[in-house]
Amino acid sequence: MVNEKKLEVGVLSPFYLIRHEGLVDFDKLFNEMTDWFKSSGYTLTIKNITKSVKPDGGEIKVELLADREVSPYVKFKFECELILLRGREVQVGKRRMRKGLLEIRIKSLYEKNWKETFSKTSFPQFIREVYERFIAKNVIMGFEMKLWKEGNELIEVVKEVLESFK
Repeated sequence: MVNEKKLEVGVLSPFYLIRHEGLVDFDKLFNEMTDWFKSSGYTLTIKNITKSVKPDGGEIKVELLADREVSPYVKFKFECELILLRGREVQVGKRRMRKGLLEIRIKSLYEKNWKETFSKTSFPQFIREVYERFIAKNVIMGFEMKLWKEGNELIEVVKEVLESFK
C-alpha cells in the first residue's frame, strides 16, 4: 500500500530469509545473483565482503546493494546479505564446494522523490503527499507490485541454485 509519509517503502520488509544447510557452491550462488541483477538492469555495488576462519569452520559474509531507476520519481533498491557459517571446504567430484549453514537475507524497497523533485520544506512536502495520495497512487502501487514480482524472481533464482546442490 502506498505510504505517502515515507520516502523509502519496503516491499520485502524487514527481509526475506532463506536458510540452507548442506553443500553450497558459494561462487556459483554469488554469480547467479549478480547476473540476475545485471540482466534486470540494476546497478550493483558490493558493500562488504568478510572472510574469517574459526575453529568450527570458516565464515563468509557478503553484502550487496543494487538499485535501478524505474521513473524520474521512483527508484528500486535491493539489499542482500549472504552469510555462510561453519563453512568447510569439501571436494565433490571435480568441484570445490563448501559445507555449512547458509543464510540469505533479501530486502527490497522503493525510494520515492529520489531526485528531490519536491524539496524537504513543509509546503512542498504537503504537495508531494497530495500528489502521491490522489494523483500518482495507482502508478506507485503498480511500481510496488513490479518490485514485489522482481523480488520473487530473485528468490526463485536463489532457490533453484540451492536445489541444484542437493
